[in-house]
Amino acid sequence: MFFLDKPYISDFLNNTLKENFIPIVGTKIVEDLDLPQGLNIISEKEAVKLAKKSSDLSIYCTSENSIGWISENLDFCEIPEKIEFFKDKVKFRQLIKPIFPSFYFRAINFKDFDDVKYEDLPDKFIIKPSIGFMSIGVHRVACKEEWSTAKASIREEVKQNLGLYPPEVVNAKEFIIEECIDGDEYAVDMYFNSLGEPVVLNIL
Repeated sequence: MFFLDKPYISDFLNNTLKENFIPIVGTKIVEDLDLPQGLNIISEKEAVKLAKKSSDLSIYCTSENSIGWISENLDFCEIPEKIEFFKDKVKFRQLIKPIFPSFYFRAINFKDFDDVKYEDLPDKFIIKPSIGFMSIGVHRVACKEEWSTAKASIREEVKQNLGLYPPEVVNAKEFIIEECIDGDEYAVDMYFNSLGEPVVLNIL
């Protein structure tokens, strides 16, 4: 089943959905997307029933905003938990800690920023929301002065962006501090197929 959301639905996607009669979950936002006629739009109740009947449910989302609906309505299957491991950086770091036992990270509450002493942190580190999006609240810190600047900047960014995204997409209550990793940074676009095998689309 597909979840459609703003800001953009391509003609290619619309045509693909129409030609293959793929189920589209009829959330409230779908009504405002000005979609073409002939699409297979199913009700939210139908979507839940379909998910309960399926032993191998596949979901495609055009926006992370759909995560909230999935977490709320599909909590009977393993998909919300898997999404949470990928979205929540603290939980992800805890999951892979046995592989990288010496890698430094810690979770801190937004309201406890001033209780964290720079002297107790790595010389260079990254701070960011545990659940984040679009680099909101992400800062690199390499000295005590930058720590003070980063905290002030994060407070302003949180103030400006609070409420723009669902808490499943951006949540400013908890942040993660993790040591810097030297070297080039790579972005890998991929998905897992029905056999659980990773299919890499591109590496940047």
